[in-house]
Amino acid sequence: MKITCKKKFALCAGAMATVIVYYAFFGVHKTDDRIRLGGAFGLSGNCAAWGEGEMKAAQMAVDESNASGGINGKKINFIIEDTQCENKTTVNAIKKLISADGVQAIIGPTWGDAYQGASAVLHNAKIAGVSPDTAMEALELEHQPIDYIFSTYAPQRKEITALQTYAIKTGIKKIAMVWDQDSYSTMMTRLFKETALAHDMMIVDEHEMPTGNQDFRTIIAKIKSVNPDGVFISFLAPHTKASFLKQTKELGFTGVLLSVADIQDESVLKSFGRLMDGVIYTYPVMSAGQTAFREAYRVKYQADPQGPAAVNAYDAVRIVVEAMRSGASTGEEIKNALLRVRIKGAFIPDFGFNAKHQIDGGDFEVKTVRNGAFVPLK
Repeated sequence: MKITCKKKFALCAGAMATVIVYYAFFGVHKTDDRIRLGGAFGLSGNCAAWGEGEMKAAQMAVDESNASGGINGKKINFIIEDTQCENKTTVNAIKKLISADGVQAIIGPTWGDAYQGASAVLHNAKIAGVSPDTAMEALELEHQPIDYIFSTYAPQRKEITALQTYAIKTGIKKIAMVWDQDSYSTMMTRLFKETALAHDMMIVDEHEMPTGNQDFRTIIAKIKSVNPDGVFISFLAPHTKASFLKQTKELGFTGVLLSVADIQDESVLKSFGRLMDGVIYTYPVMSAGQTAFREAYRVKYQADPQGPAAVNAYDAVRIVVEAMRSGASTGEEIKNALLRVRIKGAFIPDFGFNAKHQIDGGDFEVKTVRNGAFVPLK
């Protein structure tokens, strides 16, 4: 007697479920012979000006690797998640890539110093994450586990030193400081204070603000009263930077504003370019390798790389690929291989990680905003 689903629904449903389970656990994994690499980038929210360029640069490196045969004959399946530039969604993105997608390593997350929950997830899962822009000093300050997270961005102490060297040379010695409670901002301000003593600078006023604060008028009035040569600022969100800049102009503050690479934000420049004029900040130096990367990026995307860490995302993929080509496949093996291998990088020529999971090298230049454009200072 023929059994139909109409007459024997439960039996058919059970049979279909068995088929689904079989293919889910056996069929897909038998035929999917690709390397699974995750990407956790801020494609929306406060860090999107960095994350978009990082994602495209990482994809470019993946495409180049696949075009040259992949990793030991296996192509890379690059699985991307949007962290949305928040701690909770960054953690969720990392968890999905590990648990649901089964990635062997992760490029990212964007701003892993601000969204530090990712570090603990990577540590617990024993999956290596190579971030294009994480300040390892911030993770160190917050006592976060770093054994499975690496950064291809230049050490932040070098950035602060470059800024202060310029400031001293131009007579900017009395400094006020304003920052928010984001871990990156706190770390950069702490580094600035520590380094200031070595450079004969004097911190004359300090103000820590809740993250997201938009009203700086009282603080700016206080800063004006102590008459500093300059004010060092570090805020998480672009709109917070814009609010501070706007209010300094409105209250007639004429001192120099000092900041770091994240102030070079095209969205802020587009909306508030006039307010940004005169801000002095640091930015990674363009090397010959970066110039070649920029040209290749333009050919692929018909646009310049967005954000200061795009080239670092490109190198992040390339060094993970090199680690896996050496035979590493598990999280533990990839982590250990990353401490051994070196590549010819685009950001710096001799590219590899030290014991602190940072790169050695990477220089910063000093720039300003002039007539609505970001320009280097000589």
